Amino acid sequence: HYSTMWYIKGRRRVPSLFIIFFLYLGRIIYFSLSKSWKYSSVKSILFIAPSKNNQRSLEPIADALKNKDYTFCTSLHQILPYARVYWYSILWFPSFLKLYFSSSKEEKKMIRSQYSYFLSAPGIVKVASVFFNKNSHIKVTVFTNDHTSPIRSVIQAAKDCNIKTL
Repeated sequence: HYSTMWYIKGRRRVPSLFIIFFLYLGRIIYFSLSKSWKYSSVKSILFIAPSKNNQRSLEPIADALKNKDYTFCTSLHQILPYARVYWYSILWFPSFLKLYFSSSKEEKKMIRSQYSYFLSAPGIVKVASVFFNKNSHIKVTVFTNDHTSPIRSVIQAAKDCNIKTL
């Protein structure tokens, strides 16, 4: 909350609820038409490193493994069908609105500034759970951090599917 408020204080404008609806609708259409709906197959160890710093942190560990039975993922889009994420997240929209309208003015600004995280997190948990069930041979999923909503959602799904996380 603190870091997000610090971030948006310097910004004059955050999107309105009306604009958010159309931006989100645009994402649904874009991912539905241009991306695969299929779940990826991965090896028994899954590294998830969505930024350059994350990649630099995890590559030496992956390279040092004697057993090269791992998949190195640099984006959640590589393993999760985001068309499904956004369609599942529509189910969350009424709860999102309830949260939004019960929030303070400052919290509403924070929610609007981070709307994609608020809206996509439930869809990511659902789609990642299906992904982990389809890849039940995964022994461990390795992350470098857990401070973003998409990564926290994947960690939750892995734990729900009894897959170890590091």
